[in-house]
Amino acid sequence: MGDTRRCCRGTWGFGAFIPMNKKASSPSDLEVQSVGPCSFFRKVRRKKVTKGPHGLLHHQRNTNKACLQLDPVKHLQLDTLDGRSICLALNMRAPNETEHVVQEFLLAGIPGLQAHQNLLFIAFLLVYLGVMVGNLLILYLVFLDRRLHTPMYFFLCNLAFLDILITTTIFPKMFAVILLEDRIISFYGCFLQMYLILAVGSTENLILIVMAYDRYVAIMKPLHYHLIINGKLCVFLTVGAWVLGYLAPFVPLVDAILLSYCGPNNIEYCYCDYPTVVSLACADVTNIINTAFIFAMSVINIPLVLIIVSYLKIILNVYFMNPEDCRKAFSTCSTHLIVVLTYYFSLDLLYITFMIGNISADNRIIIGVIIYLLTPLLNPIIYSLRNKQIKQAAKKYLDLSLRTNIFAINSFRADVD
Repeated sequence: MGDTRRCCRGTWGFGAFIPMNKKASSPSDLEVQSVGPCSFFRKVRRKKVTKGPHGLLHHQRNTNKACLQLDPVKHLQLDTLDGRSICLALNMRAPNETEHVVQEFLLAGIPGLQAHQNLLFIAFLLVYLGVMVGNLLILYLVFLDRRLHTPMYFFLCNLAFLDILITTTIFPKMFAVILLEDRIISFYGCFLQMYLILAVGSTENLILIVMAYDRYVAIMKPLHYHLIINGKLCVFLTVGAWVLGYLAPFVPLVDAILLSYCGPNNIEYCYCDYPTVVSLACADVTNIINTAFIFAMSVINIPLVLIIVSYLKIILNVYFMNPEDCRKAFSTCSTHLIVVLTYYFSLDLLYITFMIGNISADNRIIIGVIIYLLTPLLNPIIYSLRNKQIKQAAKKYLDLSLRTNIFAINSFRADVD
């Protein structure tokens, strides 16, 4: 019956062949063959629903299963054997029999670059350390320098903290997969990672909107800036972004975690990606994946449109200023837009290519690295470290820290001598 995998331990059923162009309208349409334990079959690429008196035949696009639903208890899993027929296997589990439930998942890592895993580990580690140093430096300088206690840097600190959180959620485990080949992640650990990725990503989208609004008011209404962007509004917008960001993925996550996972547990990715994990469920998840896709596109593209509109208005406004101010504003806005567009378009590409299914796992991993590693590396450079006030604060406090450390070392040596 082709290439199969164990789905449910200790369960038995029957197999059948049915032509792809026929409906399962009667038992005579099925050529029944006995099979061993209920098997889980390979990928079904077409999406098609055939209705007959004996149930609905679901072909799930880009998932590892499909299902013929006969009644609330019995389901048929299937796979294409060739261009003309499909193979079905019915789970005939007894009422008192315990279904095998996945307790852990296996992360594939980066299969296409296994031969270069040491080089890959070093490259990712250096970038990860760059993310940590750059964003922690922003938090450190803003905390010490009272001149940086402004709304803009308050929002930048939130962005820096989110960048640290998202990279730390993904990459330590990825390093373990690449270097130590520790591919195992627990069931709930996987869903916790998935939730944090979705929640932090949603929160960052909202923080970027808030930052764009802050710059819009600062340039378009400079005389009223401190009246509009006051301390209470800053706290309200920031708390609102965090609360909404962490609540937004809650319903899709609950839908995913309540599914039955009884089949293969290999995640063809380097972290617990929502659609990749959900596609492993032993059920028809087409509606769940489609709903999650619509939700993701809304969370990604509504903020993107608002940010683009705000920056375009800023650019049009500064166009009529003196040439020097226009050049500075255009340079700042264009740089910000490049980073924002790279981040959002990469997110769009990540979800769209999964739905279309015409991209390899390695290419999707590259897109994920751009989103969750390169963007957090660029954010502190683009938004903060190019800023004159940040440079002055860095020179002041880093030089002071260096002199203090040198003085402490010299004092220690003098005491030893």
